[in-house]
Amino acid sequence: QVLEKLDYKVLPALIVRNPLETARSLNAREQMHTGAGLLLWLRSVLDAEAVTRSMPRAVVSYESLLESEAAVLEKISGLLAQGGGEEGGERLHYDAGEEAFIDPGLRHQAVSETELASSGAAADWLVDTYKAMLTLCDEPDANARRAAYRALNRVKKEFDLK
Repeated sequence: QVLEKLDYKVLPALIVRNPLETARSLNAREQMHTGAGLLLWLRSVLDAEAVTRSMPRAVVSYESLLESEAAVLEKISGLLAQGGGEEGGERLHYDAGEEAFIDPGLRHQAVSETELASSGAAADWLVDTYKAMLTLCDEPDANARRAAYRALNRVKKEFDLK
């Protein structure tokens, strides 16, 4: 809101990473308990999604960013240029020949969905939220997106009550 009052156009890009990978990374780097890291991931993802839902935004997976940094950055740039409200809005251009700013070799945590599903008490919320966010990354189908929003609304409502 502050940026908009200053006449800046806010166009968020949400990067979605597996919650257990995030929690394990926080544990390794900050000695944060894995359970606390999972709850932090859930809170931040639910809040970021809710507050940006009505805005033009890009939602991309961390995995896709590692696999094809240039393609993802071009996708983000295109989505945000469209959301900027200008016909053929200004796009950021990424030269694939430039040095990558994301080094896949620095990824020390890799987790399967099966491992995530068995990660503890909040596993259903984590799995449902992660799957819904992945749907928002790639799914152009309106019905699938509506189902993802319903799942996110349900998890947020339940989590906010705890």
